[in-house]
Amino acid sequence: MFHNKRSYRKLSQNFLKSRKLAKKLVGLSSVGKQDLVYEIGPGEGTITEQLVLKAGKIIAVEIDSDLARHLKEKFDRNGQVEIINQDFLKFEIYAKNFKIFSNLPFSVEGKIIRKLLDRKNQPQEACLIMQKEVAKRLSGAWGNVEFSILHKPWFDFEIKHHFSKFDFQPISRVDSVLLKITKKTEALLPLSLKSQYEHFVKTGFRSGRRLEDNLSGLISKPLYIQYAQRLGFSGNAKPTNLTLEKWIKLFRCFAEIS
Repeated sequence: MFHNKRSYRKLSQNFLKSRKLAKKLVGLSSVGKQDLVYEIGPGEGTITEQLVLKAGKIIAVEIDSDLARHLKEKFDRNGQVEIINQDFLKFEIYAKNFKIFSNLPFSVEGKIIRKLLDRKNQPQEACLIMQKEVAKRLSGAWGNVEFSILHKPWFDFEIKHHFSKFDFQPISRVDSVLLKITKKTEALLPLSLKSQYEHFVKTGFRSGRRLEDNLSGLISKPLYIQYAQRLGFSGNAKPTNLTLEKWIKLFRCFAEIS
């Protein structure tokens, strides 16, 4: 097995040790022979080996030059796999239909997820090995936060696997999970309203104050109270108190008057 201790330290990345586990993880995705898959941070290629058996084409984007060189040698005779030595945060995806699989470097996992979900052409699915705490927070598993309210009209979030710290080399210091993000077949809001909805939600979450105070520049107090009564939430509610359903209904009320 190829080892690059410098990569471990530099990228805050822990590589999967087991091919059997990698096979199970890829099996939890919907990847099939018709799919183009971008793998972010393939490392030593343990997951790449399993993706080759399921996907039609894999484009593996690896920032570390030593690992990229190793991967090019490993998959040199496999026409399904293309290795690109580049920082994914500076990499552009031009394909219209694609899926993502990644063992995310912990140091940049938030930036990568935002790059994927906030782009105009979004992935059909993303399976991401990441910190459990971050996955729970972003998916709204511990209560709705700005990120989950912003993205759940278009995506479903589901934790599919919990890892042992001994599944990785080096041994992981944090709890990790496989988070599966799937683009909804029927969005809760049309993409034409995405920009307006994002502005509305970000304004609503701009401080720890009451939602009424945060939205005062967009909705008058009498109208806000009327909406709160109609939708069934307290006029003193904070942004995190509202469910996704009520956030969307409140936005639709706002969109009608704007």
